[in-house]
Amino acid sequence: MSNLNTCSLTEVALNAGGIDANFSPNGQFIIVTSNSGTAQLLDLYGDLVAELKADKDLKNVSEFGHLILGANFHQNRQLIVTGLTDGTARLCNFKGEELAVMRGHQGDVINANFTPDRRAIFTFSLDGTLRVWDLIGNNLLTIRQPTWRFAREENKLNGYYIREMMPHCCLSGDRKWAVFYGDEESQEPVELWDLLGNKIAVLQVEGEEILPPLAFAPDSNFLLTSCTDGSGRVWRLDGSLKKTIPEVNMGNNLSFSPDGKAIAFSRLRDLCLWDFDSGKQLQVREKVHDFGAIATVDFSPDGRYILTAGLNDGTVRLWDLFLEPVAVLHRGETLIEDLGDRVENSGEIVSAKFSPDGRYILAVSQKTVDASGYLLLWRVAEFLSEEKSDRDNSAESIPEKVGLGIM
Repeated sequence: MSNLNTCSLTEVALNAGGIDANFSPNGQFIIVTSNSGTAQLLDLYGDLVAELKADKDLKNVSEFGHLILGANFHQNRQLIVTGLTDGTARLCNFKGEELAVMRGHQGDVINANFTPDRRAIFTFSLDGTLRVWDLIGNNLLTIRQPTWRFAREENKLNGYYIREMMPHCCLSGDRKWAVFYGDEESQEPVELWDLLGNKIAVLQVEGEEILPPLAFAPDSNFLLTSCTDGSGRVWRLDGSLKKTIPEVNMGNNLSFSPDGKAIAFSRLRDLCLWDFDSGKQLQVREKVHDFGAIATVDFSPDGRYILTAGLNDGTVRLWDLFLEPVAVLHRGETLIEDLGDRVENSGEIVSAKFSPDGRYILAVSQKTVDASGYLLLWRVAEFLSEEKSDRDNSAESIPEKVGLGIM
């Protein structure tokens, strides 16, 4: 592969460090959240379509104001749902107009998305509960009443929002199943629920603790967990153990290949590829980023490439299935080799992912110096040689601007 060193195609300066970003289902729009308390709806040119703002007029607002922690698109309507630190979720349209507010959580809403039938919204909060709402803000169902409450410590350190003692919820790809777990200090059991409000099972391994990462297989038929003995455990959706993968030692970031046959995960700075059925290691590459740990691991939609983001080196890197380097993606005209200069210039990458069609890669950064950040976008065909040939034949480019009616 040629041109390993590739600058961003589209670059948007954020008013504050980025938190997360997502593509619309058709890949034509991006919603990005940041520590500024806003979510920005952008097109693929990086131009602002609308800005969604956290409501800072509510009671019990901290001196720093509330933040929008995440935002997701409706599958086929011009709707966006956001989760906020004020315990609410909010439904907006593509003009940024607020259509409904979902109130009831007692902690930050760290995940908000639409249900599989697209007729309702589910939210997960630091209060340990998952709720289902209709599209006008009525609470239809509360799933899992926790036996404890997490204490939340709110702090602003160099512009970053810090959350301590965070509970977790992992949803299946079909959004019909959820597994709940706490951190190492909470001693909270790992529970499997369906999204009708039924607790299916408590997952237990005698003498061991179940740890992140937790991930459902792409077909949503199995759940993969990690244990303190270094093993991976595969669970059926009735809570029974299907098999054990010994000595896999999965790190904090995990991605299934689209066909479910392989798993890629990080161990600090190392990238590992395993066969899911046999439980055998296929490839390992050490120190895939220059500095610091890996923040993100993601398979391309066609399963041919693996994306990693470096938490501290300001780069996103692309690998083939032999874990050979394909491209180093970054901001700016040249790749700065000095760690301090690189992080100051580009920021720490906190999130990176492929577009649904695999044509683009998106990343969000936070700068440690002044708490600002960037949204970065690359066109995959620009740095894959075989894609370049296809592009030359088809004259592929960012599509011409069109009205919002394409959703």
